[in-house]
Amino acid sequence: MRVTLLGTGTALPTGDRYQSGALVESADRSRRILVDCGSGVLHRLADTDAGYESVDAVLLTHTHLDHVADLPSLVKARVLSGVSELEIVGPNGTDETLDHLLAVDNVQERADLTVREIGPGQFDAAGFQMRACEADHSVQTLGYRFDDDGSDTETDGITFSGDTRATESVAELADGSSVLVHDCAHPDGEGGGDHASPSELAGTLAGRNIDTVYLTHLYPGTRGKEGAMVAAVEGRFDGDVKVALDRESFEV
Repeated sequence: MRVTLLGTGTALPTGDRYQSGALVESADRSRRILVDCGSGVLHRLADTDAGYESVDAVLLTHTHLDHVADLPSLVKARVLSGVSELEIVGPNGTDETLDHLLAVDNVQERADLTVREIGPGQFDAAGFQMRACEADHSVQTLGYRFDDDGSDTETDGITFSGDTRATESVAELADGSSVLVHDCAHPDGEGGGDHASPSELAGTLAGRNIDTVYLTHLYPGTRGKEGAMVAAVEGRFDGDVKVALDRESFEV
């Protein structure tokens, strides 16, 4: 699979980080799924080889605005481009949220949308085999793991935490992943609440078999403190730790 991080920021603009979104493509680039669709993600998609027209499905971790704000624009852009079909998958509340978002321009009447609400467990979308687990945020949130059944390596696939505190459920889901993209919104001692801090994340990842962790959903207050955040996670986690960047792509 190929993964492109489209947005690694939050609801507070920074100029270099758009809101949450990532593009996952199959190895042959024939299948594409978008994980979250915050503000700016549509523009990032337009800069990729895939473009917004070729996305087969959208997978929502939760329904906060900084993860869904560009959905109406994505649907309208596809309708205007002659691509009306799109599957949207997410936790409870996804269908109602879409009704409100798409009512702004009545674009739903011109789109051919399939909306599916799911819970923890195995499922598939756009030909990808995935698993979901409960995360711990202020609204119902799901973490997702994309599995690579054809892999012959010890680790495989990619896990997205969504917005969450550091939890054993997400760490367990990610165990054995090649990559984990995890919420780490604030440096230690700042912010907190509904998001993981570096030290808290390190505690849940200690002993887990994950090759690389990308810290994402970074608030403006993390600027200049990224090195200390990475060091805090590396203090108890044996894999590589990186700060996620918009437009960064990697193979899984």
